[in-house]
Amino acid sequence: RGNPIDALNAARHATRTHPHLRSVWEDATKLEWIMSYFVTTGTKEILEGRVLNARHCGVLANHFEQSLEMKKGNQPEIIPAKMLELLVGDMNTLVKYFRQRIPCKCLDEKYEEVKSITKLGYCCNPTCSVPGRVVERKTMLYCTRCRQTNYCSRECQELHWPKHKDGCLKYTEEKAKLSAGKKKSS
Repeated sequence: RGNPIDALNAARHATRTHPHLRSVWEDATKLEWIMSYFVTTGTKEILEGRVLNARHCGVLANHFEQSLEMKKGNQPEIIPAKMLELLVGDMNTLVKYFRQRIPCKCLDEKYEEVKSITKLGYCCNPTCSVPGRVVERKTMLYCTRCRQTNYCSRECQELHWPKHKDGCLKYTEEKAKLSAGKKKSS
């Protein structure tokens, strides 16, 4: 199996360049179905011990979950931090992600096995010197403006700020517009 991000990008390109497939991204029911497929498949992969496949399904499920939230007007863009944690993080985070999204109790036993595992997070600074950029989540710092990007240290946060700044400001402006629009409509 290949890289899930490459597969997702290829699927996005195919559906956006073929007019009869473009509607997938506009139809909330289709997005929910696709997300459900990846949640179900990822759950099965965990139960059968195929963790890497489960991680790929988690990334794809989360992408469609975020796409759906964008469609509903709840977030302005896809946030990669959670997808990265599902891809490279700890088993606790992965199992909990799927367990919270399925109606059955089939992951309860697996969750009991992994819930004591230290939760890990992914530093968003590409030049981070920590091996694999993975650190204990409770020690991480989050961007105080967008709250969507995390770092292993103040140093990494400061080093990444010049690259993060424009996207951060754009995200917070768009999020504020969405919130203001929801307040007006209620």
